[in-house]
Amino acid sequence: MSRNAAISRARSHLDCGDFETVLSQLVAIPSESQNPERKLQLAEYLDQLRCMLEQLGCDCQVLAAGGAQFLYAERIEDPSLLTVLGYGHGDVVRGMEGS
Repeated sequence: MSRNAAISRARSHLDCGDFETVLSQLVAIPSESQNPERKLQLAEYLDQLRCMLEQLGCDCQVLAAGGAQFLYAERIEDPSLLTVLGYGHGDVVRGMEGS
């Protein structure tokens, strides 16, 4: 896909409201990584991200360390191209429901 085609596709995704819909669904998940009672919600959040990234051609795996879960995704189009790093995580502090 050319650069212009990728930009056009991204603009379309924003303009039609799909990006806002997906983002709203992700933000609605109470993914408090410090709260052991939210372990299932964090797993759901990571699973939704994994599905989205796999649709973009990424190889994904959920890693666990110190009782926490992390999503690792990698996509190599061509080893000779520049590397782009993206980072995301579930909520890192407890939410303030009702505030």
